[in-house]
Amino acid sequence: MTKLTNQSEGNHAREAGMFYPTGHLVIGFDHQGDADTAHDHLQKAGFPEDDITVVPAKQMEAEAAKNLEHPNLMSSLGSSLPVREKQLQLAQKGCEFVMVLADSDDKEEQAIQAVSHLPVRYAVKYRKLVIEDLRARIDSTESHSDPARVP
Repeated sequence: MTKLTNQSEGNHAREAGMFYPTGHLVIGFDHQGDADTAHDHLQKAGFPEDDITVVPAKQMEAEAAKNLEHPNLMSSLGSSLPVREKQLQLAQKGCEFVMVLADSDDKEEQAIQAVSHLPVRYAVKYRKLVIEDLRARIDSTESHSDPARVP
């Protein structure tokens, strides 16, 4: 079982069954290997190995598709469903992801700085009750970047 699967299953009751890793950043990259490079930059910035997860496109696609099989009304009312749909779309296009626990403002800024030299396509922060689009805060966000969710 992967960290992504564990996160989804752990949210089953609390977040209406939808993937919602509170305190985490989920950052997407177009280019193969950029998620691994982001992992290395995050480790060098002081994040422990257990707080960083590289998610290849095929794994994100499978996990997101499974997570979206049976959405309920609660997840449909908020932003978690359209955000997960956007992650599925990007994974289907081959985007790789890195997920990092950044549960304080300092850690969030540290993570943003660590990936700010890489070509970021997608970036969100899962806060309690809010999923924030972080693209505007990352200098290296690609011009063709994607919003946090499907409109």
